Formats: sequence, C-alpha cells, structure tokens
Amino acid sequence: MGVSSVQLHRILKDAGVRSEYFEEVRTQSLHKFYERSFHQEINTHSKNLYATEHYFQAVFEACKAYEQGVIRKAKLEGHGVRLMEEAWDKKGPLDLKKSKSRADANIQEGIKSLSIGLMQAIRNPGGHKLSEEWPISQEDCLNILSFLTFLFQKLDEARHVEKVAP
Repeated sequence: MGVSSVQLHRILKDAGVRSEYFEEVRTQSLHKFYERSFHQEINTHSKNLYATEHYFQAVFEACKAYEQGVIRKAKLEGHGVRLMEEAWDKKGPLDLKKSKSRADANIQEGIKSLSIGLMQAIRNPGGHKLSEEWPISQEDCLNILSFLTFLFQKLDEARHVEKVAP
C-alpha cells in the first residue's frame, strides 16, 4: 500500500520541503475531480471527502446519496438491490421510456441492472467492510463517481409514474 498525502506531507515537512508544494498537489487533485463534471449530488456529498483523500468514504457517500435519490423519486421504502429492482422495474414507479419501443425498454432494463450492480458491487461491500480492508485508489474513486454521475442523470430524466394495481 502506498503512502498517503498526509504521511508524505509529514515526511517532506520533516525534511524541510515548503508547504506551498502540498497546496499545489491538492490543487492538482481537485482539478482531476472538477474535470469530470460530476452530478451536483456527488459534488455535495463527495467533494470534501475526495479532497482529503478519503476515497472509500467519497464513493460510499455518493452511493448512499443515489440510493436516497431513488427512494425519494420512486416514493418507495427499502434499500439496496430490492429497492433498485422495484424502482426501475418495467412496471415500477421510475420510467425512462419515451416510447414503447424495444430500445427504450432495453434502456430501462439496463439502468435497473446497473443500479442493482452498484448496490451489489460497491454500496453493499462498502457498508460491511472497513476502508482499510477495501482500499479505493484515486483513479477508482473518480471512475466510480463518474459511473454514479451517469446513474444520477438517468434518475433526473426518469419520471415518476403511479404503479398500476394488479
């Protein structure tokens, strides 16, 4: 495992390196964050964690924010895989379909699958593992937050429809 910037800062400070260097490194790191044009929810919940190199927490908070966004827009209770299955189901309360075409149905199903995958592969392990057990690199953090931006954009596009009773 590598040396964190906090550890590096301490080592270099002890060696007499000026503090302006560290501000430049932090600025470059934030530039990488801003280059991605993340969804506002990610900026709100993850930017400060990312800036302090808490990549695991930045990803986990963004996942929870997406989950809460789905809960609010779908007007459902629950969490994780079951929530995504119900919310994004073809007869569920979140609808991306602009028409009744097969392509639109495939997009709807794909967003459901991606949302389920997010819960299974990232959010659920993040909720059960310690950050030391599942280190997330800066690059992985940025890539996962980009993926979440895509899902947030689809959530923004979705309209809420009342479920039809059987």
